[in-house]
Amino acid sequence: MENFVEWVNKYQVLIATIINLVFFLIVLLSNFSIKRKLNKFRFLVKNNEDQKLEELLLEIGERSKEVEKNLRELQVAFEKNLIKEETHIQNCGVVRFQAFHNTGGDQSFALALLDAKGNGVVLSSLFGRDESRVYCKPVEACKSSYALSKEELEAIKKATTGINNDK
Repeated sequence: MENFVEWVNKYQVLIATIINLVFFLIVLLSNFSIKRKLNKFRFLVKNNEDQKLEELLLEIGERSKEVEKNLRELQVAFEKNLIKEETHIQNCGVVRFQAFHNTGGDQSFALALLDAKGNGVVLSSLFGRDESRVYCKPVEACKSSYALSKEELEAIKKATTGINNDK
């Protein structure tokens, strides 16, 4: 024990310096931590310096609820639009052909206009020298209750496969 007391007396300045350094490092690290937290706090209360922290947090909570409500409303509207989107004309197919042998050029055509489920219409125009005729037939699930020509069937097939190579 006497050796320890002698050792402490001999190195008391060194020991005090080491203890002071340790405390200095603790204070320095605490200062950095406090400064970082203070910067976060300042960011929170930026433009609201007269407002108490509790009031600010309540206001942020209210805004958060409002944002969540708006997000739910947007989600519902988005889902409704997705359902409506299926009923819009999305697929088109055109086939040009020569309906009568005495006319030149492929002036006749069959045009299929279908939605995502294959519902829509097929328009056919038969062009002749003396007269032209236009027909419209309903289509449900890529089929019609009316008899379809091979050109009308081809137009539906082009519409459903997304190929529209009219040449």
